[in-house]
Amino acid sequence: MDETKYKRAITLFYEVTNRIQLDKSEFYILITRIENDTTIERKETDFFFDAFDVNYDGEISFEEFEDFLKYLCMNNEIYSRKIEFRSADTNRDNLISIDEALSIKQITNEKYDREKIEKLLNDLDLEDEFPFYVYYKLCTGVSIDEKTDPYDGKLQLLNSQSKCCLIL
Repeated sequence: MDETKYKRAITLFYEVTNRIQLDKSEFYILITRIENDTTIERKETDFFFDAFDVNYDGEISFEEFEDFLKYLCMNNEIYSRKIEFRSADTNRDNLISIDEALSIKQITNEKYDREKIEKLLNDLDLEDEFPFYVYYKLCTGVSIDEKTDPYDGKLQLLNSQSKCCLIL
C-alpha cells in the first residue's frame, strides 16, 4: 500500500463512521471503498475483522485499523500467519481447533486437510487444539519458537488492564 492509498484509507475511516470504531458492516464498506472493489466477499472482510478485533468487542478501533493497514503494507510470512490464526482464535485463548484451522483454509486456500493436521498433532503429542507455532509449522513446514505470540503482546496488555472500579 503506497502512502496515497494509506492516507485515503485514513480519510475513509472517518467518512464511513462518525465514531472512533467500526462494526463489521462499516468495516466491509470501508474495505470495498479502499480497494474500490464491490465484488469483495463479506466472508473475506469478516475474516480480517475477526483477526484485528483483538479484544473481540465487536468493533475495530482506530488503533486496530492502523494494525490492519500495517498488515496490508507488509509482506511478512509470519505476520500474515498470525493474522490468520487470530481470525480463528475467537475466544482469544491462543489455541485453535482442527475445525478452526479448516475454516482458515476456506479463506486462504492452504494446502492442508484434516488428516495432515491430525498427523502433525499426533507427532507433537497434542490433542484437538493447538497454539500458533503449530499452525505456522502446518502452513509452512518451518518450526518457530513455541513462545511466538500471535497477538504481539496486545492480548496480554488487554488482560492486564484492570476491569474493576473504585466505589466511593
